[in-house]
Amino acid sequence: MKTEPTQPAVSVNAISSSDRSMKMPMIPVKVQYRDGPQVETYMFMDTGSSSTFCTYDLLCKLNVNATNKTKLSVSTMSKDPLVVWASAVQGLRISDLSENEQIMLPTVFAMDKIPASREEICSAEDLQRWPHLQAVVPDMIDADIGILVGVNVPEALEPIDFIHSRDNGPYAVRTRLGWVVNGPVRHHKWTEIRATANRIKVEVQGPQSEANPASEERGWSVEDHRWMKKVEKEARMDSGRYELPIPLKSGDTVLPDNREACLRRLQGLKKGLQNEGFADQYREVIEDMAGKDYAERVPEEELDRADGLVNYLPHHGVFGKKEKLRVVFDCSSSFRGVSLNDKVYQGPSLCTPLIDVLVRFRQEEVAFMGDINAMLHQVHEPAPGKSHSTQAQWGWTHPKRRDHVERQAV
Repeated sequence: MKTEPTQPAVSVNAISSSDRSMKMPMIPVKVQYRDGPQVETYMFMDTGSSSTFCTYDLLCKLNVNATNKTKLSVSTMSKDPLVVWASAVQGLRISDLSENEQIMLPTVFAMDKIPASREEICSAEDLQRWPHLQAVVPDMIDADIGILVGVNVPEALEPIDFIHSRDNGPYAVRTRLGWVVNGPVRHHKWTEIRATANRIKVEVQGPQSEANPASEERGWSVEDHRWMKKVEKEARMDSGRYELPIPLKSGDTVLPDNREACLRRLQGLKKGLQNEGFADQYREVIEDMAGKDYAERVPEEELDRADGLVNYLPHHGVFGKKEKLRVVFDCSSSFRGVSLNDKVYQGPSLCTPLIDVLVRFRQEEVAFMGDINAMLHQVHEPAPGKSHSTQAQWGWTHPKRRDHVERQAV
């Protein structure tokens, strides 16, 4: 059964050219979410769009945690309709750089990227050969194109004044937010022009609560996108394994010293380790982690580290299938109201839903199944001593051995 759209279809038209001579209507603005911080970005004024969009990166800078998802059916010139999930945000406001004019935006849909590039922004250098436009040279800012405003915001697009084109060159339009320059600033032969054209139609089909649970496209939260940015920026390959720092939410994170609290938990574990069978299995798990470089002993001289980037993890044993012992590290353990999980991005769920697995299982004649041994231990943390490295440490004891401290290497 086809789901009837809950809102009219929205269309986005954009011409994107890699030729630097063609300038698109883009202007620097300030964006604010309610009473939050103001962020400078470029706004693409698209008269071919009946809706307004922004990037997830802009929402991150605005501290907007958009959880309200909307199902969109996207059609382009070269692809069949694709169902995607986009965050729908209300409460955004734009203004010119001087903050003389402010405009409230309707519902804004968050996407990964705006279909325009910085090369299409007009600069003072581009207008050197056009004297009639010298008085409207646009301001330049160090920012990406974070927002696309469509015709559903007429206050932002409405022309107040204009300067005609001369010699088939660019023209300028003044809006409430300032002057924008459009058109070719240099002339080239057709054989030198490389351009791509996108015709995007977006049909709003409904909120997330009406979604098909087996949909292949699921929206990410703003925190999920922040996590992905950190992964893309900081992950690297080292000796055949990926290396990634603990994804802290803030660069100035300070973790409380919870060593004494974890030592009390360790004393409770010691009672269980008086059972020789349990102690032997526990020791085998710990020694196996150290032998495979999943963990390492903390040197004595580093035990007094007090930079706020050390967190001690309580641990305990859990028996799984076939009575196999599994050691669980409690990252949610709270001390003074703070846990390691509170300070770290959790990231999106990358697990394939069971219903998707069952449906795909029937697609072909033969199905293959595989497993990665200790998959979660294959991503290493940076070696201690690197800039801003965070260490998750834990104590280990044995009735016949001296207590010591290990730290996670994965």
